[in-house]
This record gives sequence, structure tokens and C-alpha cells, in this order.
Amino acid sequence: MEAVDKFYIGRNLCALFRECDMERCETHTVPIERRAPLSIDEELYLCLYFAELRAGAWPYLDGAAQAAFDRLFDPCSASYLLRRPDFHLTHLETLAIGQRPGASQHVRVGDLPRS
Repeated sequence: MEAVDKFYIGRNLCALFRECDMERCETHTVPIERRAPLSIDEELYLCLYFAELRAGAWPYLDGAAQAAFDRLFDPCSASYLLRRPDFHLTHLETLAIGQRPGASQHVRVGDLPRS
């Protein structure tokens, strides 16, 4: 798999399932929401996520955008995004469910436990 493809794997899960001889595949988009106040684990996860995003986007940002990004993600800044009382984030995950040949039951998204 090429490096760029890893960011788009969700768009191709059913094809990957077919390569693994799965008989059926359903994909579902699941929204995940986070709101202030974040737990310590949520904040740490998002810090790491945005640090990775920063590394990839940095060369393409002009100086003003770089300064704004750093201001929003500096925990010592009054503008620190992750501790604002109005912080809200929604991201999408792709869930793929397949069926092995000969399997007698098919799990549906509605049957999965909710967190």
C-alpha cells in the first residue's frame, strides 16, 4: 500500500474485504463528537493528532497561518483551543462489517454497543 493510500483506506474497505474472501460488506459512517471539558486522555489524543497535522501542513501554511495554528494549540496560550469552554469537535469514522463464508449470523450496526 502506498503511503498516501493509508489516508483513504476507509473508502476502499469493501474491496479489501473482497480480497480476503469476505462474502458481504457494509460500510457505515459514524460521527464522533467531543465537547468541552475534555478528559485528560481526550486532550492528549487531540494534542498528538494536531501535532501530526501541524507537521504535515506546516510547509504549506504562510507565516500568519503558522502563528495562528501555534497560538491555538499552545497550552500556555490564552487562545488554546482544547480548553475553551465552547470547544466542540465532530469527526467521522468509517465502520466496515463483513461476513466470512459460512458464517451464520450477520452483525448489524444497530446491534453494536454504543459508547
